[in-house]
Amino acid sequence: VPPWGAIIAHRQTSGRGQLRRGWVSPPGNLYVSFLLPQDIAGLGTLASLATGFMVHAALLSMNIPTRLKWPNDLLLSMETGEGKFGGLLLEEKGGRLVAGLGLNLRSAPEDGIMRPGKAVPASALPSFEGSVFPFWLNLVSAMRAAYAVSLAGATPGRLCPAA
Repeated sequence: VPPWGAIIAHRQTSGRGQLRRGWVSPPGNLYVSFLLPQDIAGLGTLASLATGFMVHAALLSMNIPTRLKWPNDLLLSMETGEGKFGGLLLEEKGGRLVAGLGLNLRSAPEDGIMRPGKAVPASALPSFEGSVFPFWLNLVSAMRAAYAVSLAGATPGRLCPAA
């Protein structure tokens, strides 16, 4: 699989989030795993931040107002406040870095099934229509643009220069 190559799932039966917590995955939302470019993998602990930045920048370019909440939450900005709209999980597989991304496009988990004490309630895009696949194609195209402009060839020293 080349960099940016992806596998999209219609739904997940064993989705997981941070610390192996369950990730509710009803049909209609975006569930994708994609291979990151090797230079992102070379960023070590900064790879998560760089990948979150690419997703956030891509969503903004698609007129979806989001905010990245460290370490892996994507928050949707709405008139009524913010809601957790998605999550990002990175895993190394055979020396390559794979990003797992879940976005609530059509539906979000109910508060009753969310983990107790969560900081932000779940939310979904208020008016998403259409197929998940064209949405993914637009998103990955915008992510690749954000990567090319800001992160291609990045090194840890360039992203976080010593003070």
